[in-house]
Amino acid sequence: MRISLKKRTVLISITALLILGGAWLSQSRAPDFWGYGKLAVTDGTPDSPIYYLEVRGVGAQPTIARLVRFADHSATPKNALAVSHRVSSEFDAFTQNSDRWNRQFILMAGRTIDEKILIPIDTSLARTLFDRQGSPFGNYQSFEKLWAEHVASHLPAQN
Repeated sequence: MRISLKKRTVLISITALLILGGAWLSQSRAPDFWGYGKLAVTDGTPDSPIYYLEVRGVGAQPTIARLVRFADHSATPKNALAVSHRVSSEFDAFTQNSDRWNRQFILMAGRTIDEKILIPIDTSLARTLFDRQGSPFGNYQSFEKLWAEHVASHLPAQN
């Protein structure tokens, strides 16, 4: 049985539209994206480092986190949301439908708003460290441990 040129063209057009629609859908923001943040966590003394953490994920999977460790209170921005606003495009890129199948987690660390050191972390470790509830980061010591174990060795020396 032969398919006419007109029917073949229609089938190819429909198939192309379905493929384009699927590609567009996978690049749109996932309907079940989530996030949490812990802003200005310190040990209570004026000279202590201050941590800012923002985590985003899709479904049960954390996909990206931003961790900034400021040296002291004078190094922090006046507006606490400036930390997350500086990386909003990265957050948007990591909360798409396609991230549901992504096996990569990125920890974006720094000591200033502008410093962005990308540290890939295994998915299973990321689920342990950055679960959806954010409960592992209830105190200052948990931030110090995260910084020492997963970030400090990746940072270049400060001038």
